[in-house]
Amino acid sequence: MLLLNPRRTRTNMKLLQLVWIFLLTLCGQSADIKIQVKEDGEAILDCSFGTNIKNEPFAWKKDVDQSNEDVFWYSGGDTDPGPEFKDRVFHFPDQLQFGNASIKITKAKTSDNGTYTCYHATVQKEIKSTISLTVGPILKDRSDEKIEGASPEPSVTMLDQTQTSALLRCVVRGASPKPEVVWMDSDGTTLRDDESKATKTTGNKFDTVLRITVTKTDNYTCVATQKEINHQINNTIFVRLNAAVPKPYVTIFGETNQGMLLQCEVFDASPKLKVFWKNSAGHDVSAKEQKTRTGGGYNIILQTTVTKTDYYRCVTTEGKKDDELHSEIFVRPYDNPRSSVSRLVPAAVLAVLGLVAAVVV
Repeated sequence: MLLLNPRRTRTNMKLLQLVWIFLLTLCGQSADIKIQVKEDGEAILDCSFGTNIKNEPFAWKKDVDQSNEDVFWYSGGDTDPGPEFKDRVFHFPDQLQFGNASIKITKAKTSDNGTYTCYHATVQKEIKSTISLTVGPILKDRSDEKIEGASPEPSVTMLDQTQTSALLRCVVRGASPKPEVVWMDSDGTTLRDDESKATKTTGNKFDTVLRITVTKTDNYTCVATQKEINHQINNTIFVRLNAAVPKPYVTIFGETNQGMLLQCEVFDASPKLKVFWKNSAGHDVSAKEQKTRTGGGYNIILQTTVTKTDYYRCVTTEGKKDDELHSEIFVRPYDNPRSSVSRLVPAAVLAVLGLVAAVVV
């Protein structure tokens, strides 16, 4: 009788996956649904267990009958993305209690093309969903008649915006059969729309218009799904509320062999935001940028090394009229405390030695 250790390591779990992969290959698992997204866009891969999975392991793999590539692993608390998806794949922690094991792949690449499988990571390897993802131009597959009426990429626009809300519109034209169109936020939550209208046009095709009012800064995705032909496609728009452009924070970060290191930080910035350093003459100062994704926007760090005494200004703008904000800092050669001490110590030593020499004489 074989006894399984309930505390087996992930390595042991992966060994058990080999049996499941072999069986899956023999069965010829086909995709439940097809998703098409544009390059550098986002893809939400749906998977549902129907019960609380906060403490349950689940995993996503790509092309299990070929490359068997790791995409995402959840072990009941810890997460582990595959090497090709590091910093690009995310799950929805707040939705685990409702059985939502969906993932979101950002910055989609053509190499992401393939079939993705979601399964319960136990000995049984219960498969929950399989999804075919295509990244790149949306092409019509003439070898399959069912794809003739596939939804084009939704057109998403912002109709109106105030400091606290924005009105978004999604339009899907010429789709047959009639698609199910919904708005989702970055957490994968389906949002209740203000107005939905589907109009039948020539050739039994449908035009669908969906409007929604949102009240927080986030990425919002319009998703069109045609289950009858296993087709899904989406488009995303970023909405910033409360402040058109965030104000930068500037500090003297330290000293290097080349000069004084200045740092500018901008939090929760939109993808369109531009950040740059300038000197008092208004000339651009070369800098190195670090950008990380957070929720609905980006955190940006811009560092530059300067060697001259001057006023230096970090500027943020989205290129619109009167939307430019800045923070300014004045730098002198000995502003850095560490730099001042490093220069004062040798001077103090010389002064003491001089005093000792005078006493001896």
